[in-house]
Amino acid sequence: MKKVFSSAKIAQEVTRIGAEITNFYNGKVSEENPLVVVVVMDGAFVFAADLVRTIPLPVQITFVKVSSYDNCTFSGQMNMDATGYLVGPHQNVLIVDDICDSGRTLNCVAHYLKECGAKVHSCVMLDKVANRVVLIAPTWWCLECPDKWVFGYGMDTGKRGIYRNLKEIYTEEEDVSNQ
Repeated sequence: MKKVFSSAKIAQEVTRIGAEITNFYNGKVSEENPLVVVVVMDGAFVFAADLVRTIPLPVQITFVKVSSYDNCTFSGQMNMDATGYLVGPHQNVLIVDDICDSGRTLNCVAHYLKECGAKVHSCVMLDKVANRVVLIAPTWWCLECPDKWVFGYGMDTGKRGIYRNLKEIYTEEEDVSNQ
């Protein structure tokens, strides 16, 4: 295992992005019309928990599960299970995901929410532009991801969901920068 991003670097970037999101939504949300944070499970749960605590605005949190992978390879079909709070027209919605890789997941969730009439923006922990196949970019991202499979900080190794509990982000590869 090789460390890609330290817990200190992650915390610094989460705080920075939280401030940017707060500035953007300040005056646009209220207790009557809170910011709806849609967390893409399972990988984004740690990032989302840290991020929402940096946003001192009225926030409502709900979860969505999107799957497209079978044994770590793209299956060709997106499956989405939206549970919890239903998003309505004109609501300010922030999609929070762990990584924007191919762009398929972010595109799927954003399309669904826009169809509901929501004003949609997105935030990801890692932006991996090298693998993008859908023309979409997150509104905010914390760090650019190397073109490697990464795990830790909520993301798993792709093998039975292990190592989500690590405080830092790692890869099994040898040739990454150690930030």
